[in-house]
Amino acid sequence: MLYIWPFITFFSAPLIAPISFSFLQNLISLLSIPLFPHLKRKYLLISTYIFIALVITLIIIKYNTIVHPFTLADNRHYMFYVFRYTILRHPLIRYLLAPIYLGCAYLVYLTFSGPSGSHSHPAFKEKRSKEETEKKFDKTNTNETENDGPTTSFLIILLATTGLSLITAPLVEPRYFILPWVIWRLNVPPLPTQPKLRWRHKENATRSLSERILEFVRYWGWEGHDYRLWLETAWFLLINVVTGYIFLHRGFEWPQEPGNVQRFMW
Repeated sequence: MLYIWPFITFFSAPLIAPISFSFLQNLISLLSIPLFPHLKRKYLLISTYIFIALVITLIIIKYNTIVHPFTLADNRHYMFYVFRYTILRHPLIRYLLAPIYLGCAYLVYLTFSGPSGSHSHPAFKEKRSKEETEKKFDKTNTNETENDGPTTSFLIILLATTGLSLITAPLVEPRYFILPWVIWRLNVPPLPTQPKLRWRHKENATRSLSERILEFVRYWGWEGHDYRLWLETAWFLLINVVTGYIFLHRGFEWPQEPGNVQRFMW
């Protein structure tokens, strides 16, 4: 269960990166706030949660790190090198990875929670103003409303079924993560967009052709759609190009099988 969070973070980096930047900005702004009495308890509560999660993660790493012999039996698979150059590199590396597991898990959760979950930490979330509340329920601007994430019950079921699937499989392979990732990805809420065809309602007659084309491109490529989809498409294409290139042009031979080209694969 610890390995799936870096997996999702890597393959869904275009979705998680904007959430990460927003989270870091809010975190920096929160740390700059003086520790007023009414905030000390919240800081202490958050620190306690992080400490408990870190302790549980370290215990899991110590007593449940299983490296299946098949993982190290075939150097054509990428997981062979992932294990070889991380947790098998030095006994302490597996423990140093604990904050990375937790950080990736939290960012995956924020992305899963929707755009509203990326703007502020839950413990410091400010109350909505009356104007924002009315705007959310405005039926005439449904594209501008916030898209809430899946329900808590759905998240619990997803975690439970993913745990039953992964914990019972001692061999770590990317294919075991595909189905949970697909379910997660299908339920990631899109970012809020501008009203449809907003670019047409402006005074286009007074604008030059280049300005109208630029506004058209800006709307259809950015404002009117979830721009992360473009980045996600480019990211997947890049991964496939690199993987295909390594498969086709970086073959090698095993000493016991001369003349047979071995190729890297997932």
